[in-house]
Amino acid sequence: TSDILPMFLSQLKSILAFVLSDDKIINDVNRIHSRNDKDGTKQIWNKRYPYLLERIVVTVMRCCIHFFDLHEVKPSLLSSLHLIESLPANFVCELWGRLGCGLAIILRSSYGNFNCKDDWVLMKKLLEKTAQSEPDRGFIFDGIACCVEVASSDENCISGDSSSSQNNEDIKQSLPPLLPEGAEALIGVLLGFISGEHCEVNACIRGPAMGCVEKLQSFISRSNSLAPAAVTDDTGVISSSGSSTQADSILHSTNIPVTVSNETLWMNNATALCKACFSTNDPTSAMHGVDHLQRLLLTTNSESLKDNYWFDVIDMLTSEQPTFENVRVQHCELLGKVLLVMLPYLSSTKENLKHLEEVVHRVSSIVGNNLRDGRSTDNGVGILFEKTVQIVTNMTNVLCMEQFDSSGVGFCSWAGETFLSELKKFGAAGGSARMIAATSNTIKIDVVN
Repeated sequence: TSDILPMFLSQLKSILAFVLSDDKIINDVNRIHSRNDKDGTKQIWNKRYPYLLERIVVTVMRCCIHFFDLHEVKPSLLSSLHLIESLPANFVCELWGRLGCGLAIILRSSYGNFNCKDDWVLMKKLLEKTAQSEPDRGFIFDGIACCVEVASSDENCISGDSSSSQNNEDIKQSLPPLLPEGAEALIGVLLGFISGEHCEVNACIRGPAMGCVEKLQSFISRSNSLAPAAVTDDTGVISSSGSSTQADSILHSTNIPVTVSNETLWMNNATALCKACFSTNDPTSAMHGVDHLQRLLLTTNSESLKDNYWFDVIDMLTSEQPTFENVRVQHCELLGKVLLVMLPYLSSTKENLKHLEEVVHRVSSIVGNNLRDGRSTDNGVGILFEKTVQIVTNMTNVLCMEQFDSSGVGFCSWAGETFLSELKKFGAAGGSARMIAATSNTIKIDVVN
């Protein structure tokens, strides 16, 4: 194998160089795809080149599946994958589901053999390019989901099937642990499924993709906070003094504070989840989006992110309202929890106060819309009205507590009063601590008189 693969790679380079340098072949491909886009028909080449390319890809995929753990042939296999990644998108589309199926199998069975950052950069490019093709899309997601399942197979195994769990455990024991660089690469691909970057959003994929991202994001945060510092050797291979068992314990730990190590990745995750929250045609994905976003925001160490990232997320959350009533309730609850956590922290910086004032007014507008829409039902007040009153009342009571405003500028108290005034407009402020106190004092005075 070690003798044949370099020869095959040499021939592969020659073939692809010929195909990609022939303008007539490329024009044929573009013409076919242009015609397909216009009239909706599906035509294929009547030349030998597509078949040749397909056979090449199948051969490369099979070699990677069976020989990727052989160190002496791995460089040739990676070079072959680089050549396939360099193919134009129109050529990749002609490969049908072959590429996606092959990548899924490679990812599931050999993820631990991608042991440097460059390997994962290549894999991410291949996965993202292939996910643009509808026949391959399901293969790509299934491959990533299986990789996450195998890498974390224990009592949290997704399938719950004992035979599957044992199979996953066998694969995991034969591989090095998943690298944080690998987890970041897989998150990048999964976010495309959540946000619709790869394709029109698929409700069947969106929710499970959020779960995979959450598990991988937690793994990255915990591995960075607990694992020994990684060491890169002269070949670019990442090694660590930590063991596979330690990596597994990091992956499954749930009681460690989450510190953000990659702000861009965290922000991309939050942005994709915000888009899901405001889905106009998929209430299930919208609910999943709110749920996962709440866990992301409330488990993140506030000080591990710059203030502008927090403002970006809060601005996205308050820029519009969800379409569906049950999602609006959860969205309102999320806003209340985020404000209770972030207002004391952000208001301690004087430069943030003007922006925070705008946020409070936007949230007040959202509260007013919920109360107005929740009261305009045929049966009087609806669940949207009742839940909004409950959420905002609790938030107001906490914000108006003297010991809560640690900054000393009185901003939290002002915010609480602003939300209380919104409740008063709809006659719904009776549950607030200040209104109860005021009512009690009035009654006491009347009795004395």
